[in-house]
Amino acid sequence: MKPHQARHKEVNVVSADWWIADWADCNLENLNQSTCLLDDNQRIGISGGFVVSLIIIGALRVILYFILLLNAAKVVHNNMFAKVLKAPILFFDTNPIGRVLNCFSKDISFLDDRLLYTSIDYLDVLVRFLAIMITASVANPYVLIAVVVLFVSSLALRWYYLKTARDIKRLEALALSPMYSHLSLTIRGLSTIRSYSMEDEAMNQFHEFQNQHTQAAYLYIVTSRWFGMRIDTITTIFIATVGFASIPLSSST
Repeated sequence: MKPHQARHKEVNVVSADWWIADWADCNLENLNQSTCLLDDNQRIGISGGFVVSLIIIGALRVILYFILLLNAAKVVHNNMFAKVLKAPILFFDTNPIGRVLNCFSKDISFLDDRLLYTSIDYLDVLVRFLAIMITASVANPYVLIAVVVLFVSSLALRWYYLKTARDIKRLEALALSPMYSHLSLTIRGLSTIRSYSMEDEAMNQFHEFQNQHTQAAYLYIVTSRWFGMRIDTITTIFIATVGFASIPLSSST
């Protein structure tokens, strides 16, 4: 989904909420503004139009995004496969077969599965964040100071986190390659392993490779949670600051 499609969805959500609130205000205060001159059937029809537009935009967003990422994964896979077919023999001598299989399995799986949900969540959170910041800043301009502090702190944490997470993710990918290589070689030399009764040795070696990969994967999870906990802490402090800063504003009005 493109960013403007996300904005359209948020505009519809805000418009639907505003319409219900305006309807309630008209019934309670008997105002004479133009929207209060509509009858209940017209109100219900307009509210239903907002709901239908939300459903249509949500469905189009998922479908268009699915098609976009599916084509992206297909292009990446075809380019990878073409590069491997045209690669010189030296490439296969210096890169084990497990590393090649890892690129075709895990990397493509990330494009097919996780990229869709991650990118949609990113756009939704980004648009909601901008909407909340603009609304809070209009109500209380001093909130902009807290917004700047939040933005700078988040960028500093992101810079520190990416330096570590990128290396750990690379280490995890490298630790996964020996598993594929060992599995491929084991299946290829299964008759030899059985003839020399080396089943336990092959199994122990596979478990050793698996433990190395699990250590790297767990380290990446711990690093992600470290980053997430600090972002949640900064966000909580920001919400508390905005809430307490809005108390004098509400009391003065």
